[in-house]
Amino acid sequence: MASSYKYIQILRFFVQVFFMLALIVGIHLNAWKWLLIPIFIFGVFFCGWVCPFGTLQEWCQMAARKVGFKSYKLPLQIQKYAFISRYLFLAFSLLGITWGTLDARRTFTDNVWTNTGQITAYLIMGAFIIASFFTPRPFCNYFCIGGARMGLYSIVRFFGIRRNQKCCIHCHLCTKICPMNIQVEELNFVRHPNCINCFRCVGVCPKNCLAYRKCNSLGQKIVSNQNK
Repeated sequence: MASSYKYIQILRFFVQVFFMLALIVGIHLNAWKWLLIPIFIFGVFFCGWVCPFGTLQEWCQMAARKVGFKSYKLPLQIQKYAFISRYLFLAFSLLGITWGTLDARRTFTDNVWTNTGQITAYLIMGAFIIASFFTPRPFCNYFCIGGARMGLYSIVRFFGIRRNQKCCIHCHLCTKICPMNIQVEELNFVRHPNCINCFRCVGVCPKNCLAYRKCNSLGQKIVSNQNK
């Protein structure tokens, strides 16, 4: 089963290339609008498949690992609280508190190819790009309010990644490869709002314990007994 998800990774790569090229040539597809309703059913695909800035961060991380750069992640004790940061930024924005120069995704998608951004915004965007060589998707993980909004919508999704805890050997590979720092090995169903449906955890599982399936109802227990 895991091998079939390798073909999904190839498809995902070509989708990412398509939307990156569309941005470069100046075509604004506003894909998040027509992906909004499917989020409630299938989860967030925009961040992992479509968003050009998310794609750029992912490619930088892949390039860094190819040349031997070590990838760093926050310790679990910090990460379990740090992921909330982007939802705090979302809350501030809903209260009318703007942070335009910090929104590196918007700087990249709206300003880079039109040369209309502020110098400060470009510097901040560049800092996130450099950081992505050393840690997976730093902007997506902690600052993106668009991703935060879609992540909250996706909590009620009907389909997602399920883990068969009976065959899981806790090799930690799924957790290590997750670009959004989710503790996949501790969940029966990945309903985490940061999940971007990249399926990298599914492809790396040596026991085929992970699969994209219909999920449990929201009220059912989804955390494994190991979290007790």
